[in-house]
Amino acid sequence: MLQKWRIGSLLVDDGSRYIGIITDTDLSRKAVAKGLDPNTTTVLSCMSKSVVTIEDSEPLMEALRLMKKEGIRHLPVTEDGTIIGVLSVGDLLRACLLYTSDAADERSSVDLGGRRIIKKKTRIDVNRNRRRGREQRGQKDDSEAHKRTRATN
Repeated sequence: MLQKWRIGSLLVDDGSRYIGIITDTDLSRKAVAKGLDPNTTTVLSCMSKSVVTIEDSEPLMEALRLMKKEGIRHLPVTEDGTIIGVLSVGDLLRACLLYTSDAADERSSVDLGGRRIIKKKTRIDVNRNRRRGREQRGQKDDSEAHKRTRATN
């Protein structure tokens, strides 16, 4: 199902409540790496039995902190104690990218919980501005020559 739906995790229930979560990492580390037959290996034997959750009212930075602390890449989200979805590292990355592109266009980096995320676009703009400055000063742009020299070494 993970491959069919192109998702990284599934919550496991016993018919009345969630009893675990199985992720692509669980499958690769607990089944494939041990040489177990995927046709006969049960979900119960590979899943993570503790389900760490976060309430939907918590800030994204708290979700990121919790995922780092617990060493997980998929975090079920609850509303009043009921699971309503799963937040992935990819979801957090997309949120950070939206934040950095929308709210921080004028800055070259954004501070997210003590870590600085450098925007690639800004680095490209800086290099373009350096080349323009050289051209305006009449200096030769040696970036192509530098690239050829590095490629031959």
